[in-house]
Amino acid sequence: MTLRWSLYRYELPLTDPLVLAPGTLAARSGMLVHVEDEAGHEGWGDVAPLPGFSRESVEEAQAATRIVMDGADAVFLGALSSEATYPGLAFDAQTPPSVRFGVDLALADLFAQRRGRSLVRCLAADPADRLSLNALLLGDHPAVMAGAEAARRRGYAAVKLKVGRQSVEDDVALVKGVHDRLGPGVDLRLDANRAWTLEAARAFAEGIADIPLDYLEEPLADPAQLRPFVDMTGLPVALDETVQ
Repeated sequence: MTLRWSLYRYELPLTDPLVLAPGTLAARSGMLVHVEDEAGHEGWGDVAPLPGFSRESVEEAQAATRIVMDGADAVFLGALSSEATYPGLAFDAQTPPSVRFGVDLALADLFAQRRGRSLVRCLAADPADRLSLNALLLGDHPAVMAGAEAARRRGYAAVKLKVGRQSVEDDVALVKGVHDRLGPGVDLRLDANRAWTLEAARAFAEGIADIPLDYLEEPLADPAQLRPFVDMTGLPVALDETVQ
């Protein structure tokens, strides 16, 4: 059996620009990975490094994807010959994460198509039937308030709110308003995207001291000050960019 590989470059404008710590993103760029076997079964994957977060650029990811696609067919065919769940590929340590994801997803999709089963049932022997998600609140103050009320009505158990894009006083008022609209039984998660100095983050923590949080994600521009911040405030902190 032989495999036929194709790579399709794309750039999709976003309906609304995405504001991230490194800058504003107006479009998403990446590549669709396509693999087909001799019987016409197909698999698709997506290679889409995120600017400001991924270490590889789209151009570097494209070059690395072509290297992987031109690799040993025996490795790919061995993964497809498994009788149980899709085993996944062992990539070279230099292969960028976005490329690993896209190529492995394409082969996993092909694995599922060849067996006439859903992808999730080819990745795990006993997959969960439900996946819990938190609602994400975006927009200006009225939009966030409306979103909080809608999330509560729809039965969300957790809501995530972006902070750090306005003054600390305005953020405190925003969080209090969301908390009031969510009511009991809905966890509140905040994400500051490293917006604050230690002093600003401490002022924010004091302003919301009476509001229970599930966590506050990436509050500080300097992650070296996270431990002092936690010691000062007692707030549960979640990490994202710091882990990278």
